[in-house]
Amino acid sequence: MDSKRLDFLVVVLLLCLGGTIGFYFKLGNILLGFFYLGIPSFYLLYRKKENYKKIGWGLLIFGMLFGTIFDFIGTVNNAWSVPHPSFPQLSIGPWPIENIIGYLWMTLFILVFYEHFLDRPNHKRLPRRHAKLFIFCMMVLGLVLLAYVMRPESIAISHFYLVTGFAAIVFPVVFAFYNPKIIEKFATLAFFFFFVWLFLELIGIRNHDWMFPGTEFVGSVSLFNVSFPFEEVFFWFMWYPAVIVAYYERFIDDSR
Repeated sequence: MDSKRLDFLVVVLLLCLGGTIGFYFKLGNILLGFFYLGIPSFYLLYRKKENYKKIGWGLLIFGMLFGTIFDFIGTVNNAWSVPHPSFPQLSIGPWPIENIIGYLWMTLFILVFYEHFLDRPNHKRLPRRHAKLFIFCMMVLGLVLLAYVMRPESIAISHFYLVTGFAAIVFPVVFAFYNPKIIEKFATLAFFFFFVWLFLELIGIRNHDWMFPGTEFVGSVSLFNVSFPFEEVFFWFMWYPAVIVAYYERFIDDSR
C-alpha cells in the first residue's frame, strides 16, 4: 500500500471516529469541528509538508472572510441558525461570532485534503492577486456590517440560499471552462466531500447544533429522521469544495 492510500484510509477512519465522538458526546459546533475535521487535517499536515503560507492565506480569505460574509447574511435572513451557541454573549445581532470557527475547520480540511491528494507539488511564491482579494473581501465585509447597522432591510434576500448558492458556483464553472483539467479534481472533491458533509449534517442536526428555521427553500431532504433543505445537498455537499478550490487556485495557487 502506497503512502497516499494509507493516508486516505487513516483520514476516513479519523472522520468516522471523530464523528462518532461528536455524536455521542454532543460536543457542540466548535469541538465537533475539531474532532471531525481538525484532527484529520492535522494528520495530513503532519504527514506531508504542505505550503503553510498558502494554506494560511486560504484560511484567512476563504474561511474567515468568505465564511463571515456568507454566514452572517444567511443567519440574518433566517436561512439557518445555531440555537445553542457556546458563547452567546459574543454575537452581532442573531449571528454568533463563533460560527466562523466552523468555516475555518471546513476550509482547512478542504485545502489540506486537496493539497495532499489532488494538487501537484508547487511551492512558488504567492501571486499578488491574493492581497487584492483580501482587501476586496474586507471592504465587502465592512459594507455588509454597515448596511446591517444602518439599513438591515438592505441585506434581506428572498430565497437566500438558492440565490447565493447559484452565485457562488458561477466562478468554479467559469474557471473549469478555461482550465478543463481541473474538472476531474472537482468531481473527485464532490464525490468524497458529499459523504463528509452528509455525515456532519446528520450529526449536527440530530444534536441540535444547527437548524434551518427558514421557509424559503426549494424543497427538503429527509434521511434517518433528519430533514434539511435541498440547497444543502446541492450547494454545500456537492459544490462547496469546488468553490473554495477554484478561488484558491486562481488567487493563491498557480491556477492549475
